[in-house]
Amino acid sequence: MTDDDFEAELQRRKQERQARERKMRGWLIGVGLVVALVAAALAVLRDSPSSGSISFNFGEAIGSSFAAGLIIAGLGYLALWLFAGRRLKSTDGGRQFGVLLLIAFLVGVPLSLIPHGSSTAFSASAQAISTEEGAKLEVEMAAMEARERPLLSPSPLSGAALTRPGGLEQSRAAIRELKDIQRERARLATATTDRVRVRVAALDGSSAMKESFEEALQAEVDRIHGASAITLELLDKTEAQLDILARNPRHWEVQGDQVAFSDAGDLEAFNRLQVEMQALQARLAAVSGSSEAE
Repeated sequence: MTDDDFEAELQRRKQERQARERKMRGWLIGVGLVVALVAAALAVLRDSPSSGSISFNFGEAIGSSFAAGLIIAGLGYLALWLFAGRRLKSTDGGRQFGVLLLIAFLVGVPLSLIPHGSSTAFSASAQAISTEEGAKLEVEMAAMEARERPLLSPSPLSGAALTRPGGLEQSRAAIRELKDIQRERARLATATTDRVRVRVAALDGSSAMKESFEEALQAEVDRIHGASAITLELLDKTEAQLDILARNPRHWEVQGDQVAFSDAGDLEAFNRLQVEMQALQARLAAVSGSSEAE
């Protein structure tokens, strides 16, 4: 082979390599776009935890985007090498992988911060709605408590209540009204949480954010209904004790502030209801305690 032939062969190989490199640039752009789309999807669809400080969120975005970017860029480069890059110089591989990693990283970091910003805005708006509706509910609850106070003073089962003229019937009427107020309280709480639910559902936020809020709201609804049901049971037990007194008015008398029975059967039934009421009071205290702890 002459020098001219050798030079021509080198020139031909150089042109082929340059053509493959031009082809690789097209592949690199195409795969880079795919990498960017995957990074964006992972960033947007990733469940966002409760937002912390700006530095914390930024650091988390960098770490998660870099880790995801390594995987995405690695898979992208593998596809690039299998379909278009086997015959290129090995020294080009690091540069191409670096380009893909940079694309994934630059796309992933800002998009990873979006859920944190959205979560903060959504949480603030949802909290404002809850506070506003809660303030209205407190006003209504205060009015109900004002209605309850005269019904509980004196206590329907106290000696003072039972010894007043028509005391037994007054106590039974007080229990019935207390039950009505309790049912009204439960309905009002349900209506309030329903309004909160509708207003929060209309806010801008991901389904994950809204589901998390809905879980917390439903937990509070369940707690309110649970406490209301226990309170109604307590009132039912109290009414049952008054029924015992009304059924056999000659078998009991008030001594001090206590009811003394002359019939063993009535005493046993009355005390059994009292034990059940103590258990209900313990359950009610536990429900109230869990709410205060939260």
